[in-house]
Amino acid sequence: MKPSVRANQLILVGRLHERQELRVLPTGMPVFDCILWHESDVTEAHATRSLGFLLSARAVGPVAERMARLQTGTSIRAWGFVAPRRQAKAESAEQARVASSLIFTINEFTLGE
Repeated sequence: MKPSVRANQLILVGRLHERQELRVLPTGMPVFDCILWHESDVTEAHATRSLGFLLSARAVGPVAERMARLQTGTSIRAWGFVAPRRQAKAESAEQARVASSLIFTINEFTLGE
């Protein structure tokens, strides 16, 4: 049976690993692109598994303006959703390791874990 509700919500705690400068679209909307580093222990098949990964993220509007004030290394708790990302050619080996097929769109965040 298919679920009646389609959900796409993500809450993630991570550190600001890499950040771009705040940019403004031609429409006047501010956009902040960054890469988050996440570490956690999860349970998979009744066994503990340690995770550590980089995740591309983006904030738009007032949230982007707030995030643009953060320094690299800042810990945040972020809420949002994942969406397909336009494919772009990686400019470095580190960018090639970042999951390029999805991007975490951040709708809100708080400082700390």
